[in-house]
Amino acid sequence: MRIIHTKQETEMLTELISYLTHPYLDIPQELCNIELNQQELSKIFALLESNKVLLRVLSSRNSKKSLKRKVLLKFVNSSSAFRESQKYGLNLKGELLDIIKKLNEQSIRNVLIKSLNTLPLDSDNFDILVTEKDLSASFKVLRDSGFVRISWYHEPYKWLFRKVKENKSRIAVHLHTAIAWDGIRFVDVKDLWKNYRKKEIDGVLVSFPSPEHHLLTTIAHAFFENREFRLGDLTYLIQDIQGNDIDWNYILNWVTYDGWLDSFCGLLSLADHIHTVIFKRRLIPEKTYKILAKESKMNKSELGEKLVDQFDKKPSLPMKISTTTAALKLGKKILKTPRISFLEKAKTASCLLSSIIKRRIPIYRKHPCFLVCFTGQDGTGKTTHAKYVWKELKQISKKIKAKYVWSRGFGYSFQPFLLIVKLLLLGSGSPKINQSGYVRRRKSLLKMEPMRSLWAYIMITDHLLHLARVRLALSLGYIVVCDRWIMDTLIDVKCDLGKPISKFLEARVEDLVPKPEMTFIMDTETSELARRRPELNNNSLEYKRYCYLKQSHRKGFKVINTNDDIEKNKKIILSTMVESFFSHV
Repeated sequence: MRIIHTKQETEMLTELISYLTHPYLDIPQELCNIELNQQELSKIFALLESNKVLLRVLSSRNSKKSLKRKVLLKFVNSSSAFRESQKYGLNLKGELLDIIKKLNEQSIRNVLIKSLNTLPLDSDNFDILVTEKDLSASFKVLRDSGFVRISWYHEPYKWLFRKVKENKSRIAVHLHTAIAWDGIRFVDVKDLWKNYRKKEIDGVLVSFPSPEHHLLTTIAHAFFENREFRLGDLTYLIQDIQGNDIDWNYILNWVTYDGWLDSFCGLLSLADHIHTVIFKRRLIPEKTYKILAKESKMNKSELGEKLVDQFDKKPSLPMKISTTTAALKLGKKILKTPRISFLEKAKTASCLLSSIIKRRIPIYRKHPCFLVCFTGQDGTGKTTHAKYVWKELKQISKKIKAKYVWSRGFGYSFQPFLLIVKLLLLGSGSPKINQSGYVRRRKSLLKMEPMRSLWAYIMITDHLLHLARVRLALSLGYIVVCDRWIMDTLIDVKCDLGKPISKFLEARVEDLVPKPEMTFIMDTETSELARRRPELNNNSLEYKRYCYLKQSHRKGFKVINTNDDIEKNKKIILSTMVESFFSHV
């Protein structure tokens, strides 16, 4: 066995990963003799994941290719990350098959457009093509299966659904009526519906596009949508080209007619070059390549040469494709597309420009801001649950920005008044009194007017100033988890100070702060709360509880009984909040 420690052997590690992804080649014998430590296994895992091939590689662990099977078994046995991903892949496969089975049962024609013949897929979402007439029925199938439509997501021909499982967003589905990105179509869907294929997987009939349509989809998606070429894309192209008798005339005629021949040839040239560098053989058979070069001038593609040069300077995958390059080619395609009017071209160009702006401006939000609040008496677990939700939200998606805000505490507006109260109680020349004496005398003083009213209104003003931080975070596109809300201060004023606040004034105060989409009222039996906070009066606790529960009828409010198991409550809160967030407009 050899241990990797030189640059040459590091290159061998990259070669090993590439062979693992190849659907038809086994791993060379010399690559099987590399002894890997945990750091190197972690690197392999990260590369497979970033190249969108991890689950596909693990699903081939029972491959007939003996050396590949041997290496994969070693990975799974040596790494918990590989084992957990293998389990996740099997679960994901089952969930996808369940969706497809339900669509089939409703006689809804569907095609899994980003795969040629296998499940599961390495993807952030799963793209299913349906016909326009089946769109409403498809929506119903997904809703009945626990999916929520992401209503802020707007893109022509596409609808995004997410399913919350085990309190997290675990699976996303894009329903398509066309194979399009940013409103720009790349495949003749009518022809796709005439030529798709079916394959039975674990008892479920799954439909896949023809190799020609899958090849077009893979190249268009990599170049125009992802603007990145990965090993996952190369693997798909190998399956399309080397595993099938491709009708190249159909493909060339289509991309010429559709206005993206140079983009297609450029990326195909890059794929052929990378395959040659890694596997020492062409992706496209020599005879076929000569025909393509003659028919499409693929060997003289300026874009192809540019992409090949970029790879040669840094021979690693994934490889980024310039956003500007992709945008210019998209603009060219729009102008050349013959089947749409000038008005439609202008509309499509506007959609493309909007998409570019969204991608290039970092502060742009792909989802609406969202505010969730935790309110209730002290000792009911507001902070514990709020911080849990905040931490979990950050794990759901890298695109979600979550911020925790504690909205109470004495701010600058309160400090001068607090100093006056202390002077009144202690006197400038009086000796210090103990804390219990100070609290007792303060309570007595705050029962008197005008001190009681002054204290009440300054408490409310101070809380409003603190909530300005919440408004700022929302304006920057955060999901804000707010620990305590203006309601807490209004109830404190009413119950602790005995200061009646009119409903009109309460409403005006609430008008000054952002409106929460979800508010959790943390509730505990009075006897349990008295046990947690023995210094508090039982009658006061009971009256406060009554005041909080009176608010539970309001829209978006949910009472959480914190006498229940804390883990159970955390799951209920996170699941309720995430579902509300996904369906939020």
